[in-house]
Amino acid sequence: MGIKGEREEIRLPSHWGEAVHTLHGNGSDTLVVLLPGQNYSCARPVLHIARRAALEAGLDVLEIEYGYFGAHRALERDQVPVVMRESAEAVQKVQSGYKRIVLVGKSLGSIAVGEVSAALERSRGLDELRHLYLTPISLTLPHIERTGGTVVYGTEDPAFGPDETSRLADISGVSDVRTVRVEGANHGLETADLPGSIDILKRLAEVYTDFLEEAAGRD
Repeated sequence: MGIKGEREEIRLPSHWGEAVHTLHGNGSDTLVVLLPGQNYSCARPVLHIARRAALEAGLDVLEIEYGYFGAHRALERDQVPVVMRESAEAVQKVQSGYKRIVLVGKSLGSIAVGEVSAALERSRGLDELRHLYLTPISLTLPHIERTGGTVVYGTEDPAFGPDETSRLADISGVSDVRTVRVEGANHGLETADLPGSIDILKRLAEVYTDFLEEAAGRD
């Protein structure tokens, strides 16, 4: 177990010129894919902690960087399908040799979890995929219903209000879904005060560790 520190840049053509993804190698047969939010990169706390948890568990990690990030461009609504397609292509580029793939996505990335999963199903089989949805939005719910997995959301997230939580409860009743409700947390899984936000990160670290142990077949 532990971090070996092997790091490789995966450069792929993108609608925005080039996308530079980062593969962290640990010699594992399990690949954890981090899919960021629209304006929330893998370097920010919620996904940074996920990366650390995966590497410390001895797993490999692929950090996706959407092409518009590197181009310093805003994402237009009609470009969302491009983000989904390019994310799937990046995972498919490195998937060979992995026994299982774990998809972890926040907000826009939670939609990408479902879209990338669907693309991989055709070549790998759903039983080799695991799904962690962080701060999902309404458009994520059909993916959660289809794939199952773990869902983490904040009670003060304006993008996931009473209608969404009610639909999630209905989905959880018929699908293999585990929900983690974070009291007082906003869309960034933060609160108004720093100590509260740090407490949430500690809880997330525990959620990640448990989820990844199970996803990697170590439960």
